[in-house]
Amino acid sequence: MSLKKLTSLLILLTGLTLSGCTQTSKKPKNSSSNNNPSISTSEGKDSSSGSSGTSSGISTSISSSQSTSSGITSSTSEEIIDDDSNIEYITMNQKEVEILIGKAPYSLTITFHFKDGVDEDSVNKDVIWTSSDTSIATVSHYGQVSGVSKGQTLITCTTVEGSRRASCVVYVIESEASVTKEWQKVTAVSQLKAGDLVIMGCPEMNVAATSESVGMYLHPTNVTYSSSGDKITSVGVAEQFMLDGDASNGFMFESEDGKYLCTTHTGKVTFIYKTGNNKWDIDYDHGVCDMQSTSSISGWFMYNSSQQKFTTYESNPQVDMFVITLYKQVRIFS
Repeated sequence: MSLKKLTSLLILLTGLTLSGCTQTSKKPKNSSSNNNPSISTSEGKDSSSGSSGTSSGISTSISSSQSTSSGITSSTSEEIIDDDSNIEYITMNQKEVEILIGKAPYSLTITFHFKDGVDEDSVNKDVIWTSSDTSIATVSHYGQVSGVSKGQTLITCTTVEGSRRASCVVYVIESEASVTKEWQKVTAVSQLKAGDLVIMGCPEMNVAATSESVGMYLHPTNVTYSSSGDKITSVGVAEQFMLDGDASNGFMFESEDGKYLCTTHTGKVTFIYKTGNNKWDIDYDHGVCDMQSTSSISGWFMYNSSQQKFTTYESNPQVDMFVITLYKQVRIFS
């Protein structure tokens, strides 16, 4: 048994629980690399024209003023990537779509958002389109998606300059039948794959993760959990993340505004536009979810109930730490 799983088992045996989420203390495993994602296709490039500046209401500024409280050891170095790309980020026209097998391809498009003062005409706008599962759906050089078989896949567009990414989850269906959506509790990493939509929550406290301009927090919302906590029966205010990556190499959490979940300051988790190189290991032991950054400079991702914020810790903090419950959206076709 690995040290990680043994630690989780010992925690469960000692009965460290609160009247809310599970209380726990963790020690991170060591990781020496960021496990940068690779693009496993040489499909053609699309020279789509974009627009400069950021979308209305979206801020790309990074705040780093919040520090950890006394007695808490957290990550010791920032993970902000400062590169020379003229592209700030890209957005896709859809985040999730349903397409029929054998019908005309569905067209996905992207919009470029450039850094201030950039001459758009001088920027390399070549992109690469990929499908996480080509047996479900394929994508052309120009973002045309065709259904192959019933299932789910993630279509990703990556810029050649700066490796900026945007994704859309595609559900391939056989007929336009009625669809029921459920948010089901995840109890094993094998239930997760690229394209899944997930919510981070705590059913015992009736709270869910929501994003703010300075980070992400667990807040009382109008999200309703089932009495057993195995489902979310209605979703009000909650951040819905799209998963990219896989269990072997780590997952990325893309937020609803196209930002990735990552650490940007000691003891703090927030959202910034990323090239997508920072991934998270997810593991389960007896249904308890552990998340840890694959970067060597950050550790366990948990919610600090004393400070009321998500943080990444490298050692055992002397505070109440709540582990995360993940819920994924499941589509049931009649």
